[in-house]
Amino acid sequence: MSIWDKLYVRLREMSNPYFASHRRKQLCDESFTIISNNCWGGHCYRYFSLPYNSPTVGLYFYPDDFIKFVQRLNHYMSMELKFIQPSMSKYYPLLVEKGETAVPIGLLDDVEIVFLHYKTEQEALEKWNRRKARMNWDHLCFKFSEMNGCRNEHLQAFDALPYPDKFVFTVRRRPDIKCSVYYRGYSRKHQIINDTTYFTRGLGLMEFLNGKLWAETNSI
Repeated sequence: MSIWDKLYVRLREMSNPYFASHRRKQLCDESFTIISNNCWGGHCYRYFSLPYNSPTVGLYFYPDDFIKFVQRLNHYMSMELKFIQPSMSKYYPLLVEKGETAVPIGLLDDVEIVFLHYKTEQEALEKWNRRKARMNWDHLCFKFSEMNGCRNEHLQAFDALPYPDKFVFTVRRRPDIKCSVYYRGYSRKHQIINDTTYFTRGLGLMEFLNGKLWAETNSI
């Protein structure tokens, strides 16, 4: 992330509390739950100065596991979160490459979660359970991104999910993926490398959270 990007994020985070009340007035429901493959949801909640009504904050999933997670969300959310040593992770070579071998690695059945922004397993567990209890199962919003080794089959599987409120950021326009949102820039080798600095890029955020993104428009 460039120094300008860091400055932009810092200024946005500092200004959020001053503009959040006005933004919340545009929401139909403030208790939405964002199920995201990475930290994107946390930026949304802070944008509105709302509590984290989702456990998928401050962490990320690799695409294989995220697709399994959202395909059987009830099953995985009923599982007790456990932890494994990073060296036991099926993604260990990738963790080494990223310098993330000291972060907690959670396990829900056969799904791994990288708790990137947590110092200890205890902290990750406590916050996961606390935010899990806040989930609004009547207002779930799903977000995915073409990153961390995402392949076409992952995009197709996400697009096929029976959830109306979902979208996936893609590195190019994908008319064949009905819920795709073109995320211009911040891509390398056909993968998005950062979708949180400008987390609303190409997206009608209010429409998405109000369940009107695809009801009113066919594409973005």
